[in-house]
Amino acid sequence: MARRSTTLRRLLVVGAAVVGFVALIVVGLYALVVFVLGEAPGWTTATEVCRQPDTVRYEDGSSYAVYVREPSLSLSLSSGPSLAVVSRSGNGSYGVFIELNPSTDPDLVTCRWQPDRVEIVEPNGIVHAVPASVFTGGR
Repeated sequence: MARRSTTLRRLLVVGAAVVGFVALIVVGLYALVVFVLGEAPGWTTATEVCRQPDTVRYEDGSSYAVYVREPSLSLSLSSGPSLAVVSRSGNGSYGVFIELNPSTDPDLVTCRWQPDRVEIVEPNGIVHAVPASVFTGGR
């Protein structure tokens, strides 16, 4: 009986050591990616592409802008899509997210602001209409 419990303890210790070693390797590889590329995988800071004009007002009185967020790093052959964000924040970190065509050049995205919606226009002619009721009024 004592022999079984000793063997079980040894197996648990070895198992914990293996799991710890694997976790250390994964964290080390992630740190290496960050060190070599200078940034962590994820999204870049958003770039403002258009701001609500003074001629358009929404019921909540807030001012809105459309930001484009691009993937900063892709660990696969196909990068993630760029996202347009209708937001009142200063960095496009929250709001209404719209997936853009993968071939879209974010610098060429335009907007048409209207009292009941904003239309996000991609250079290829795709128009994403976002109703004001979806992005106004806070969280």
